[in-house]
Amino acid sequence: MGRVVFVLFLLGIHFLAKGESLWLDDPAFAADTAIEERKKLFVLFTDPDHCPACQRLEREILNRDEFIIHSQADLVLLRVRCGLRSGTTSNPKHEPLRKALAVDRFPTWWLLDQDLSPLASGG
Repeated sequence: MGRVVFVLFLLGIHFLAKGESLWLDDPAFAADTAIEERKKLFVLFTDPDHCPACQRLEREILNRDEFIIHSQADLVLLRVRCGLRSGTTSNPKHEPLRKALAVDRFPTWWLLDQDLSPLASGG
């Protein structure tokens, strides 16, 4: 039993180190988490499968230790996967958020405060 717990612990460290488990994909849950934890919400609209700029952003910034450490302390991360060619989100529950923030290119990011008011954006 102790070995199983240790292996699961190591797997958890591996995923945290890669930043995979830090990203949420449910806008409502991410917003609730940000409000509850009094953290800012970082929303990334991306198409990592077809967008070279999206791939570069993830590789050079979002997967770096500095970003991961800072985000754990101060941010709730929400990744919204979009179709580069279609310009729409791959998940219908993300579409209202994309429209509300007028996202029309990728990658685009928004930083929202604890009240979900926009603080900054870029892309």
